Amino acid sequence: MQDPNNPNTTNTNAFPIPPNDAPATFSGSTQSVPPTTSQPPVVVSQPETQQPEIITPEVPVSAPVVPLEPVQPEPVAPVQSQPPVEPVIPAPQVEPIAPPSEPLQPNRFDIPPVPTMPAPEPVIPPPSPVTSSPISPINPEPIMPVMNPPVQPVVPEPIAQAVPPTPIYKPENIPSVSAPVASILTPASNAALPIQTPNVSFQPNAIAASNATKKKSAFPKIALIAVAILLVLSGILFAIMQFAGTGGGGTVGTKGEITWWGVTLDEKDVEPLIEDYKTSHPDIKITYVKQSKEEYRERLTNALAKGAGAPDIFEMHNSWQPMFKNDLATLPSGIMTPDEYKGTFYSVIATDMTTSKGIVGIPLYYDALTLYVNEDLFSVALKTAPKTWIDVQNLANPQTGITQKDKDGKIIQSAIALGTTDNVEYWSDIVGLMMYQNKASFTNFEAQQTKDTLAFYKYFGATTGNWDSSLPKSTEAFAKGKTAMIIAPASSAYDIIQSAPALHFKTYNLPQLPKENPSDPDVSYATYWPEGVWAKSASRDSAWEFLKYASSGQALQKINQSLKANSKPQRAYPIQSLNQQFTNDPILGSVVALAPVAKSWYLADHTNDGKTGLNTQLANAYALAFSNDTKTAQTDVLKILNQYGIPVPK
Repeated sequence: MQDPNNPNTTNTNAFPIPPNDAPATFSGSTQSVPPTTSQPPVVVSQPETQQPEIITPEVPVSAPVVPLEPVQPEPVAPVQSQPPVEPVIPAPQVEPIAPPSEPLQPNRFDIPPVPTMPAPEPVIPPPSPVTSSPISPINPEPIMPVMNPPVQPVVPEPIAQAVPPTPIYKPENIPSVSAPVASILTPASNAALPIQTPNVSFQPNAIAASNATKKKSAFPKIALIAVAILLVLSGILFAIMQFAGTGGGGTVGTKGEITWWGVTLDEKDVEPLIEDYKTSHPDIKITYVKQSKEEYRERLTNALAKGAGAPDIFEMHNSWQPMFKNDLATLPSGIMTPDEYKGTFYSVIATDMTTSKGIVGIPLYYDALTLYVNEDLFSVALKTAPKTWIDVQNLANPQTGITQKDKDGKIIQSAIALGTTDNVEYWSDIVGLMMYQNKASFTNFEAQQTKDTLAFYKYFGATTGNWDSSLPKSTEAFAKGKTAMIIAPASSAYDIIQSAPALHFKTYNLPQLPKENPSDPDVSYATYWPEGVWAKSASRDSAWEFLKYASSGQALQKINQSLKANSKPQRAYPIQSLNQQFTNDPILGSVVALAPVAKSWYLADHTNDGKTGLNTQLANAYALAFSNDTKTAQTDVLKILNQYGIPVPK
């Protein structure tokens, strides 16, 4: 993951937040920045050839309240005095939103008052416990007491040494574990009997009673010792079974057998790939298991913790490596060196998958945010796809753009799905994109660039009336023609096609901030699912060998051929040289065009990482910032990053 830039860096390519009375426009880099103190405005001369007349439509935002005449109360019985009714003072008329007039200077942020946008309360439940199989206790077999041989009468003779009684536990019947355990088994009854003294009359009954008392008192102690020994042995046996089940050396499974969990591909999509690999590796068995996206991260975490049935290869989101840092194996340099890796895949992939321990993933495709445009709505409105955020602002203005409302002010058609967090899919990714474009801090919500970025996102909601929470989810709204534009990954195209096969749409490059220097790079935001290998897999080297083959040009093309045969959109390749064929593709063309300048962070939507996951927790924290609780939001963000050991940018 890229560290966000230093927020203190001067940013000349900044988000233009318009004043209350007009949407913002952005001027070229040659114009000066107006001072922040009370100074005469800078007058920008216009060309003398044409002087367009700007007509401001007299459309009031809300009708003024008609004042009411004072009501004279009717005389009543003098029970209690009542104050006279005060006349209603009419509310001041709000100036309408005017079309763009004078260009805005760089580095000028005239932030309009933004109504508080409702945001979902962050729900951070306690982490789900990882359960493990209980150890079944081993019931010890009952121990039969061994009877001592009958005691022979002792005739008073000269003093003789007595014979010790036979021990209850025989050494040959005791399982040999270790010297300390064996020493515990020495019974206390092995001590020598008292020496018989002469001239003492023999009493057989007394001796028998004494022996019975000794046997009765020794039995409970023997039983307790036996139970303790069996518990120790059962624990040792369980550990041996666990060790044997993992194949020894901390590995799990059978060598040469690979279980592969995936969420973005079906079994029939990878079947030709697996069959082709088996022809050259007949000793390797690969089983692909399609996983549901619902609660996938939690299910994967529990499987890896349990061990039995865990996958050898598993798909993970590119932002998940901090959550699985202890489960991910590193790519052996004998299979692919770091230099080979960096020279093969896009730079954002190499950055995402490289940790302090090594490379932890190999991608089989690439995806990122892109701009979806409803071509029919733009054609009717005689508009063209936006290239900058200034263009997006103009399109979102109800007076000058595509946004339409009914007589009651209800939105019937939105220009773009932006401004809220409850029904804009991938809103957190979009905010991450804007933060990178505006060179804002991801963790310091008091930095000016961060404040401006958050305000700019909210501008497209309640401020302009372009989008609100009454509309459907953004992808659904786009498919139904209720919004002309959405920002989403290329993978969303499949859902749109399934919902609206006749919809005429296309993707375009993401809108950028206007540049003072034309050589300044554009910015994109990556979101994709690479493949990881479990560190405890007995077949981890074989798994890496397979992934190296699967990420080769021939294998990747085979996957796209399978997708096309199964009536699914093809996917962009993680290798730049292979994506030339998608340059003019109506869906993938815009994604591959900005792939070399893509960045990423841990703000990611639709990852299904659960309520305690990194992505969900960060999204909840940022939602607090949108509800103007920036202090709590910043505290939560720092706490979450610390929880997963993620360095905080300086």
